[in-house]
Amino acid sequence: MAPSSSKPALEVADLSVSYGKAVALRGFSMTVAPGDTPFDQRFLEAMIPHHEAAVVMAQQALERSGRDEIRRLAQAIIATQQAEIDQMREWLRR
Repeated sequence: MAPSSSKPALEVADLSVSYGKAVALRGFSMTVAPGDTPFDQRFLEAMIPHHEAAVVMAQQALERSGRDEIRRLAQAIIATQQAEIDQMREWLRR
């Protein structure tokens, strides 16, 4: 099945990472780095780029996949991961 040329139903506004940054993130650690800052802060600072990379990958799936179920999954990933990114950024501001 060929990918649909129609625009995705879900638009992601103000995506804060580029594809290049997401590619660079593939090498990042899946653990929270040790440090003197509070664990919660370090956890959030590690999770945000992890979620940003997931959003970038899901956007690629929306653009390139020809399977409806993959496109639906990508839309759900974008919506939930972006909401969690926004929440984590808010928590960091507190």
